[in-house]
Amino acid sequence: MKAKKLVSLLTFLTIAFTNFTGCSIKSTKRDLSSLAVVIGIAIDKSDGDNRGFETFGQEKDKILMTVQVVRNDSVGQQKSPGGESGAGGEGDIGKPYWNVEAVGGNLLETIRAASHVTNRSLYLAQNQIVVISSEIAKDGIAKYLDFFFRDHETRYDVSLVIAEKSAGDILSVESHLDNLPAQDLYKLIKSQKKDSGVPECTLFSFIRDYKTQYKSSLVPFVRVIEPEDKDKSPHLFVAGSSIFTDDKMVGILDEKQTRGVLWVKDSINDGILAVEHGETAVSLEIISSSGKFTAKYENGKIKVKSKVEATLSLGEYQGDGNFDSKTMKMLEKSCIDEIKKEINEGFAKLKENGADVFGVGDYFYRHDYKNWQKISPNFNELYKNAELDIEVEAKIIRTGSLLKLLDINPGGNNE
Repeated sequence: MKAKKLVSLLTFLTIAFTNFTGCSIKSTKRDLSSLAVVIGIAIDKSDGDNRGFETFGQEKDKILMTVQVVRNDSVGQQKSPGGESGAGGEGDIGKPYWNVEAVGGNLLETIRAASHVTNRSLYLAQNQIVVISSEIAKDGIAKYLDFFFRDHETRYDVSLVIAEKSAGDILSVESHLDNLPAQDLYKLIKSQKKDSGVPECTLFSFIRDYKTQYKSSLVPFVRVIEPEDKDKSPHLFVAGSSIFTDDKMVGILDEKQTRGVLWVKDSINDGILAVEHGETAVSLEIISSSGKFTAKYENGKIKVKSKVEATLSLGEYQGDGNFDSKTMKMLEKSCIDEIKKEINEGFAKLKENGADVFGVGDYFYRHDYKNWQKISPNFNELYKNAELDIEVEAKIIRTGSLLKLLDINPGGNNE
């Protein structure tokens, strides 16, 4: 009897739940054919051409947003005006993507304004990358990121990148290996882990640093390379990083300067360390590394001490002679010198721009609050004159598959 009552109760609750929630489920359900799936967003200042969006936003504050929308298979195979199918035809109708442009006063307004161009709602949950022009980055980007943290569709782990010139142009550079330019750029940034020449930066990590007092950020930097040979297509080049203090771009680090910072931040994943041994060019593969720093305040100065440990493998040795333990020690010394040079150059550039990317101020706040209370009012000035002491340990544990060096044969015979 009790079992029957229990079954009846469960049946009643199931029916009641379905009736109460059915409307909300139905109202939020959206068919894929009604959505325009976005995989890349680019933000530029409006160039004065409103693209027909004259009534959106104040003229002085208008932005030009470019969203890369994926076409489904049936649309992607349509014939272009030139009569050819696929991406090879003239125009952009045959391409597997569509770069939609809209102009507005803020990001949400601009995204909604895009509905005047598309016949579907923009769907942002699959977006992979946000590209912002240097022009906007120099004025501040936080106000443009606010939308991504309020909207229910957007994700926080989307990659952030700064474009040397037009952000929209970045999404228009055809990939040599992928069908979708935004996806190509996303993969290009992720692949830089193997070179450690650019930092990793997401919307979340940028805002986290922005909200940390005195903490600065590094954001990957991308430019378009136009080959001199007109028969060759332009391509994207991701290298180095843009320096941010607060939310404004204040400078640029090249690849080695960027890696110098990443050594200390314990963010080196892989890469090649090129050094010279006498007149011999040597390349070593970074197998693993660790980095950390401490800071103290004494005699009116901030003193930062960093410690880096690197494990390496010999990848190329363009020379001859005996490769013994003495040579190995000399190579390790060359590696130490090169790592110190990269760190010094990177830190000098950060100080020049007043950018505390290491998080020295945050270190004092967490580990030496008594001194932090003394120095925080003048931290920016003290930081620009901070001293850096670098300790590096480098160990070469492998020499590759060769047991002996390939002697250079000046005579040209094999005897």
